[in-house]
Amino acid sequence: MATIPEVWKSLRGELDSVLNVGAPPLVAADQIFIDNPPSERLAMLGNGKQPAPCVALFDLKFSRNATRWPAIQGQTVVDSEVTAELSNELLPEGTSQTITVTHAAIVGDCITVMFQNQTRALSASATFSATATVDQAASALADAVNNSPDLVSWVNAVAVGPVVTINNIGAYSLSLGVETGNSGQVVTELARIIRPCQIVLWTKTIAERDLISPIIYAKLARMQNRFGFKQNDNTVTRLTLNSDLAGRDDKNPNVYRWIWIVDLEIGITTVDAVAQILGFKLTKNLSYNPIVSPGD
Repeated sequence: MATIPEVWKSLRGELDSVLNVGAPPLVAADQIFIDNPPSERLAMLGNGKQPAPCVALFDLKFSRNATRWPAIQGQTVVDSEVTAELSNELLPEGTSQTITVTHAAIVGDCITVMFQNQTRALSASATFSATATVDQAASALADAVNNSPDLVSWVNAVAVGPVVTINNIGAYSLSLGVETGNSGQVVTELARIIRPCQIVLWTKTIAERDLISPIIYAKLARMQNRFGFKQNDNTVTRLTLNSDLAGRDDKNPNVYRWIWIVDLEIGITTVDAVAQILGFKLTKNLSYNPIVSPGD
């Protein structure tokens, strides 16, 4: 989930995209503050020593519950790059087949090999947390097969370069399959909170205030209409524009301000890794070989 400071940074970036434009900009990037701008900055604005406008985002520092129901918010799926080719789907006892890795792996890629006799199906997978060459991917797949305690009486594997040789050392014929894919993630929302905040624009003149405030108003209205703005983790913070008011600053009567009061609806989420490969795809029926004998 995005933390509260990350949400403020994202909102600041949204405002910067419409204010930090032109030469000179309407509001420079370093003049968009999170929480209070320094008091001397407003004093210098009032006395004309630093007359450029500034904006601040105030966290009102309280929340209220807006939880509806746990729901999957979105899923990020990455296309795999690793590929592998199988020499044959049938692996009679005492024989061998090969799996050739034909493309290098990227982070999150996975190769799964599945074995099936008449009564059981077992699999072994190699998942890559870093990029891997075809030789490294083949070696990792062989290690996955050989390190599986369930397969120790069925098969063994030997990797030479990009080729993995699968040897049937058991007493029964097997059907064989291989599949490649990449892991993704599912973001599950556990709760939602509403966090009120204020966005304040300060200017030296009414003309500046009336020039810049409609731009901020339009940006907030667009975000509300689009249900909010996206965070780095692909969750969305919903924004609701509640009210606004204009006038002179309380402490600096020579400074004009415009205040927008908004609610930020923030999801509290957890991210679960999701294997996009479910062993060898069970929807693809592995061919049953008539010579397969009943086994464990």
